[in-house]
Amino acid sequence: MTLTCNTATGAGNPASVVVKPATALTGSNTIAVTLGSLSGGVVVTAPATSTLSTGNQAAGLVYSVSLAAGCVGVSTGAQTFRLNAGGVADVTVTVNTTLVASASGLNVSPSPVTISCVKNGSVYTPGAAQTVSVTSIAAGGTPFTVDTSTNPPPNWLAVNPTSGGTAGSSHVTFTVAAAAGCGGFANGTSNSGTIHLLDAPGPDKLVPVTLQIVGPSPLTATPNPASLTYVKGSGNAGHVDVNITSAAAPRPSSPWTHRACPSG
Repeated sequence: MTLTCNTATGAGNPASVVVKPATALTGSNTIAVTLGSLSGGVVVTAPATSTLSTGNQAAGLVYSVSLAAGCVGVSTGAQTFRLNAGGVADVTVTVNTTLVASASGLNVSPSPVTISCVKNGSVYTPGAAQTVSVTSIAAGGTPFTVDTSTNPPPNWLAVNPTSGGTAGSSHVTFTVAAAAGCGGFANGTSNSGTIHLLDAPGPDKLVPVTLQIVGPSPLTATPNPASLTYVKGSGNAGHVDVNITSAAAPRPSSPWTHRACPSG
């Protein structure tokens, strides 16, 4: 039999192996069929019953043979497994496998990722973390992890978690944020790095990340926080004036009015 697997789209259609007794069974005679060890990404699904008897010997036992999700462990070549009869090695099954691993099966959103860090004097404050969603259209999904050894994220980047998972139509997520100290970069700079998602035997999925270093906001709101009140049924919306001033360039303050909207 021949099976194919493409890292971008997943394993192809499975094949079937039908097991029947070489000599017809009679009376109460049975044969217990078991599987030997599997390798090369070959997956064998046994039928609900794995014992041959006079009642099922004509139809035989049907085993489904396929390849692993994400083509994990698959290579181009010939793989074999054994079927045992009554605990004794009996039949050898050869599976010819073909692997296409030209593209990753992972889809990442957003990509690229932009994060920020506020530098106020010598103090760095990382901005909010960005959530990255990973999906895959490959049949059975695509397992992945974040590379933390061969091509780890830059030391100014915090990725959590790095354990990954199996991406499919349901996404797997991780967060990306600036690490403490934000790499010590200067204000106004934009710094780039890459996250490698491992999904062998497919090529790494690369996630570009940009860290922007910005200064503190020159705007000040007074009062902050602003409190609003509303008496239910009064029909009168509460309001408060908020003055926005800028330390960057002296100018008259601009009042903003916030109102509480009646809800009944």
